[in-house]
Amino acid sequence: MNNYLKNAFEDKSQWIQKHHIDKALNDEDWDVRRSAIQHPNATKEYIDKALNDEDYGVRCHAIRHPNATKENIDKALNDGDWDVRRNAIQHPNATKEHIDKALNDEDYGVRWHARRRLERRDYKE
Repeated sequence: MNNYLKNAFEDKSQWIQKHHIDKALNDEDWDVRRSAIQHPNATKEYIDKALNDEDYGVRCHAIRHPNATKENIDKALNDGDWDVRRNAIQHPNATKEHIDKALNDEDYGVRWHARRRLERRDYKE
């Protein structure tokens, strides 16, 4: 990817279009993929694609995206990396069902965040 386009992603430029995001999510550089999935124009489908990335950081950034859906959170809660699951349970779109699932997670931090959200009734209905 050329430096001009890479800088546009890092600056979250408005002229970035979906085909740029698609191309960047296939880049060999994990930093490019992370920048791409943080762009405001990233769709549910791109978030889903990034949740399959080999780099856990790309997956963490994907599930933090404001456009992440219930289905994206479902997928992230099944990730092998505890940090991805922790980010999933902290997403504003997490539901009571997500919290119930996270309460049984093997990782203490994931369970802790789930309990905290449950106590505060901080979840989507």
